[in-house]
Amino acid sequence: MSAPEQQTAEEASQGHGPESDGEALTRAEKRLLIGLGIAGAVVVVIVLAIKMLGGDDDPTKAEQGTAENAPELSDGTIVEAPAVMSPTTDPVADDLARADLAGGPLDWALLGDGSWSVDDGVLRSSSEPADANPLAVVAVPDELSDDWAFSISVETPAQNAGFVWGVVDENNYWELRSNQQYAAVVINRVEDGETTQVKIIGPSGLAEGQRYTLAHQGETITIAEGGEPFLTVSDESLAKPRQVGVIASTDAPAGFTEPELAAIVDD
Repeated sequence: MSAPEQQTAEEASQGHGPESDGEALTRAEKRLLIGLGIAGAVVVVIVLAIKMLGGDDDPTKAEQGTAENAPELSDGTIVEAPAVMSPTTDPVADDLARADLAGGPLDWALLGDGSWSVDDGVLRSSSEPADANPLAVVAVPDELSDDWAFSISVETPAQNAGFVWGVVDENNYWELRSNQQYAAVVINRVEDGETTQVKIIGPSGLAEGQRYTLAHQGETITIAEGGEPFLTVSDESLAKPRQVGVIASTDAPAGFTEPELAAIVDD
C-alpha cells in the first residue's frame, strides 16, 4: 500500500474519510438544525405580528380582554371563501381627478383623527397627528340594494394600512390591517373602540398595484385580491352598515387609487 493510500485508510478508520458514516451523520444533524431554525424563525414572525397587530403588548392581558370584553362571535365568523367572486354590474368609478375628496361620484366621509386627501388621482392618508388611524369610507347608496362590491387599488402599501367594512362610526367597524414588515394581515373587529383580533393570515400583505374587492352579500363580506377570493367573514353585525373603505396609520401614510362601487348580480 502506498503512503497516500495508507493515509486515506487511516482517515477512514478514524471517521474522517469522505464516505464515512460519521460525516454523513453530521450532515443530517446540520439539516435537522437548519430545519429547526427555520421553523423557529416562522414562529417568531407570527408571534411578533400578533403582538404588533393584535392591539396589546401583554399576551395574557390580550387573552383576558378577548374573553371579557369582546362581542359574542359565533364559530362561523370566518367561513370558507367562495371559489370565485360573484359578477357585478353598473359600476360607479371615482377617478379622484379633483382637488378635494368631496364632490365626486362616490359619497366619501372621513372618520377618526387624521385625514385623507386627493393628490393627482391618488387617495392619500395624512401623517399627522401621530399615532392616529384615519378612515376614508364610502356610503353605499340604497339603489345598490344589499348586495354590492367595493373595489380599490393599492398605490402605496404601508404598515398598518388596510380596509374597513361594516362601518357604523369611528369606533365600530371591522378591519383588515397589513403588517408589511412581518408579511402578515390581521382581521379585527372594533366595537366601542375596543379591538378584538379575529384572524391572522401570513405570509401576506398589501401588494403595490394590486386590486382588492370587498363584496357584501347579506351578513357576509368576501375579500379578494386580483379577483381571487381569500377571506369571507360572516356575522350578523354586517347586515345593516353600508359604509366601506380604507384605513391607514399616520405613522406610515398609504395611497389608494381607482375606487369603485358596483351592484352584485343575483346568481
